[in-house]
Amino acid sequence: MITKNNKHIAIRKVTEGDYSDISTYLYHLSELSQKRFGPHGYDLESVQEIHSNSNIIGYLAEHENEIIGYTIIQNGYLLHDADRLNSYGLNLEHQTDTTFAPSVADEWHGLGVGQLLFREIRKDILESGRSRIILWGGVQASNDGAIQYYERIGFRKLGMFNYHGENYDMIWENRQTTHH
Repeated sequence: MITKNNKHIAIRKVTEGDYSDISTYLYHLSELSQKRFGPHGYDLESVQEIHSNSNIIGYLAEHENEIIGYTIIQNGYLLHDADRLNSYGLNLEHQTDTTFAPSVADEWHGLGVGQLLFREIRKDILESGRSRIILWGGVQASNDGAIQYYERIGFRKLGMFNYHGENYDMIWENRQTTHH
């Protein structure tokens, strides 16, 4: 795959041998990016713990064997978000819903890495029979770049909630299987 700055990247699923490199990648994100990626801590134990969950699948984007993007997918939805998500009229289904938490290294923002990562993840999700992708913990309303990215790849806003500031819940739905 080729980024907007003509760099070759590879996208693959996380393996157990990647955990230490993922921790290093997360620690090297800017302070602001660290505040925006919150599914798990950045220490090795937190990375190992989240990936020990059989409902979690991790993906890496790499350039010259260096991690430049990391995303986790959870099959199903987050139970602590269920009431809020249902308040938007969703009928949550663990069998068809997936929860999505992406990150891209700061120096790679705006170069298409997130879009390439999402394209691969979306393909895998659809092949597994799932049809909706919910943002993990939403997106901060002040994060215009991320909101534009999510809208560009087909997410739509569901509503706003307050958690350490204003946030939007967003969802991507496979239009071929979604009935309104």
